[in-house]
Amino acid sequence: VIYRLERESYSEYEIVVYGKAKKKEVAKRTLNLQEIRKVPGFGGDAVKVIQALPGVARPFFGGGEIIVRGAGSEDNQYYLEGMTIPYIYHFGGLKSNYNSEALQSVEFFPGGFGTRYGNALGGVVEIKGRPYKKDRWHGFADVNAFDASFMFESPITDNTGIIVTARRSYIADVLSFVVQDVLKQQLPFTVVPFYWDYTLRLDIEPWKKHHFFLTAFGAKDKLELISTDVRGGSLEIDDETDRISTNLYFHMGILGWDYDITEQLTNELRYSFLYLVQELSAFGFVKAEAVGKGHHIRDALTWELNPQFTLKGGLDILYGPLTHKMSSVVNTGDITKDTTDYIFGPYGAYLSLEWKPKENILVIPGYRIDYYPEIDYKGSVFPEFRDYDIDDEGGFDNETRYPVEPSLRISARYEFIENHTAKGSFGNYSQTPKPLGQATHPTWGNPELESTKGRQFVLGYEWQITDLISADIQGYLNRQWNIARFPDEKEFFQNPDLPPFIDNGKGKMMGFELFFKHDQGKRFFGWLTYSLSRSERYSYRDGKWALYERDIPNNAQLIASYRLPYNMEIGTRLRYTDGYPTTPIYGPKLYDLTYFYYEAQSGKENSDRMEPYVGFDLRFEKKFVFNNWMLTLYQETLNIVHLLRFAKNPDGDPVFEPPETDFYIWDYNYRHKNALSDVPRTSVGILAEF
Repeated sequence: VIYRLERESYSEYEIVVYGKAKKKEVAKRTLNLQEIRKVPGFGGDAVKVIQALPGVARPFFGGGEIIVRGAGSEDNQYYLEGMTIPYIYHFGGLKSNYNSEALQSVEFFPGGFGTRYGNALGGVVEIKGRPYKKDRWHGFADVNAFDASFMFESPITDNTGIIVTARRSYIADVLSFVVQDVLKQQLPFTVVPFYWDYTLRLDIEPWKKHHFFLTAFGAKDKLELISTDVRGGSLEIDDETDRISTNLYFHMGILGWDYDITEQLTNELRYSFLYLVQELSAFGFVKAEAVGKGHHIRDALTWELNPQFTLKGGLDILYGPLTHKMSSVVNTGDITKDTTDYIFGPYGAYLSLEWKPKENILVIPGYRIDYYPEIDYKGSVFPEFRDYDIDDEGGFDNETRYPVEPSLRISARYEFIENHTAKGSFGNYSQTPKPLGQATHPTWGNPELESTKGRQFVLGYEWQITDLISADIQGYLNRQWNIARFPDEKEFFQNPDLPPFIDNGKGKMMGFELFFKHDQGKRFFGWLTYSLSRSERYSYRDGKWALYERDIPNNAQLIASYRLPYNMEIGTRLRYTDGYPTTPIYGPKLYDLTYFYYEAQSGKENSDRMEPYVGFDLRFEKKFVFNNWMLTLYQETLNIVHLLRFAKNPDGDPVFEPPETDFYIWDYNYRHKNALSDVPRTSVGILAEF
């Protein structure tokens, strides 16, 4: 009898071992790259799969915003190797800007994170690159409907090696072909999207216990909307008065040094330099440019005193000078120009203790302090778990001379029965006012704003049902205060001297999450998530709490992938979410005979909801295995449910339009409405691995 074994990998000395790492955090999702590259709807993108995890709301029109547990998209922080990166997705959320094949892990903290991370009230995403494979050279080339990418990695010497990746889009050419050649449509404008990214990582181990790496990482996103019918603005502002253009790009370098000083004492040192450019122009009426040069230093020391106590501490210092220039045409026809220089932080330091009084109990208290150089206010002496104000009843003076904010956080885990763990965390958090730069601008902002603050409480339960099946249940309560906001008309009328931004905004979020997961087995992997949540912001105009504009109470997703015979695999993603809050329209209110249009009769702001959203995606791949390389053909079909928008009811309306936004498109007399909905699409790709 002859038995033939088929290769799945071309690393001659590679052994894959599946196991469970010991968990420390209360709310942490670590993604397995071998699994998530097969999740439909994300094109094998490891970072985008975060949108399929519990606690993350459906993004607006399929974009890249991440709404974590009801917090704003600007309340999140993104890191590469612990260093802050400006953004993590190419425009529209099409792809993350770091190639997934060069990643070692993706860690997502929806809340309750420890003192290692600061300047965030929402979630934290940290991606970590991997070193090169040491056996021989490897590579791949991937071509699909939207972009093409490649990766090459190889050892150079016995202790040195590199990884190189690059990607470039041609989505503009695809859109032009579909609209003009397939649909035979001539639009009054032309949309030209474009992106690229690259990664270069060099790893060196010159001596035992020392590991150095250098990462060069960059990305660019450019989008132009060109209209031949528009000629406006001033040539003094922009030569291109026929288009709206956005251009965002950055280059980043990271130098890392990991040193195992002793078996109990280790240190991680990181330094990064970031060069960031953001440009915006609109038909010659407005042009803005922001240029930033950031320096980030992070040092993390871990000292295992004994099996019961581990001490961790470090510095997290960000020094970010930025120059913002803006030119615009005002109502009088004059041109105004403004140049503003910023220094962004924060400068932080933290300390935490991992204490195991018993083998089945882990307690982690931590303390962090952040200094915000971009704002001028009196910070806090003690960590704030509510809005301490000496003018409030029961308040006290908690002010210091400097713009600093201390944070006290504690988490605990208790395995009360084998494979059954109770867990919880509590802490306070702070971040610089948002929108970044605009809120603290000396002219159209307020540099005396306080930092935005919040507290988070998380309680959960984990059940390791089998080696492959697990369940995680979490509930949370979050509060935020000192949120930067625009004063409403009534407040401006009562006090015309108010600055453009004030810092008395408040928010509250609560929710429940279920994460039921089956790890990769012989044939199957997948997960089921369900989130029930409510997010509110205080309305000073109405004097009561109101729904947050991105509030989605019910959010359920099913991810499943199954390995078929003959190296084939099929996967599916099924989604159901409630619609966004919206302002209802009850029909026409009156007809304006002067300007010949109908005025809508509107209800109370955000008192209604859009229709529920249903999504269905499929992925299929077939792998061909050769002696020295592998070829994978794959197809992803997205938005299958959206086909119903092309089927009509007897009244002519679509059978179902999954709404992607928080508003409807009404006809001229407000009798019929349509939802803005994405279109079904298929992407076919070829992946060659060496």
